[in-house]
Amino acid sequence: MGLGCGAKCAKYILFVFNIIFFLLGGACLGVGIWVLLDSNASNWIDKLLNINSDVAGITSSFDVAGLLKTGAYMLIAGGGAVFVIGFLGCCGAVKEWRPLLVLYAILIGIIFIIEITGGVLAVVFNGRVQTEVKTYLTGTIKDKFDGKLNTSEPISLAWNYAMGELQCCGVTNGSDFNNASAWDKTVTYNGASVTVTYPLSCCKLTDSGKTKYKNGQIGSLSNSDYVDIANCVNSPSTTNANIDIGCYDKVKDLVMSYSSIVLGIGIGIAVVQLLGIIFACCLCRAIGKEED
Repeated sequence: MGLGCGAKCAKYILFVFNIIFFLLGGACLGVGIWVLLDSNASNWIDKLLNINSDVAGITSSFDVAGLLKTGAYMLIAGGGAVFVIGFLGCCGAVKEWRPLLVLYAILIGIIFIIEITGGVLAVVFNGRVQTEVKTYLTGTIKDKFDGKLNTSEPISLAWNYAMGELQCCGVTNGSDFNNASAWDKTVTYNGASVTVTYPLSCCKLTDSGKTKYKNGQIGSLSNSDYVDIANCVNSPSTTNANIDIGCYDKVKDLVMSYSSIVLGIGIGIAVVQLLGIIFACCLCRAIGKEED
């Protein structure tokens, strides 16, 4: 006697779900291995992402190979896990082999429990996490920020782009730069070295300036790309600079604006995982009855 109609439906749905996971995992695994083994991978990625020449020039001193290697390992680990789980689900469903289905359900269950635990911990320790993140970010300004727009220092470059792109200044506000020990509080303005209170990346930008930031052309900014660069340098205020707007709150607001999408994706993933566990258990039970 063969499987019943419900069990057959569970079998085919489980197979379709997991063949998709299997292929996605294999793709991630393949890309990770390719990046790890191909010495020209960084050049191909630059072309694929169409990285602007200004950005490429600034980042030329970075350990791009190291970053790609780390990303490759992450792809291999994540893709390999998805690949194995998808393989177990596919083979278990097609072969109607209970041990594989049980192992598949256990692995999905473990991942589901980890996700739930992570979500609960994120809610419970939300305040502490925010405090730690702010402390860390403030520390990067204090110890690493050099105040140069054409810098090759990664932390400084990241802050410059964040403040220009989000039109903010510092973690909480511009006062965070009072303790920037790696910065001598000078900037180059009209070809001369000028002592300032805030970095140029805190100055308000015109639409053309914002466009240049979006396109990675930070090295091409001119005086006309700022709302009022002269007063921002000599007499900074909330009119010509973003000294009262912290980047942390800007990022937080940006993330929250996509919270419904993120929540929807999270719920969707959880539902798929639960369905996978349910279908695997149902199929196991049906196979067990057929064997009996």
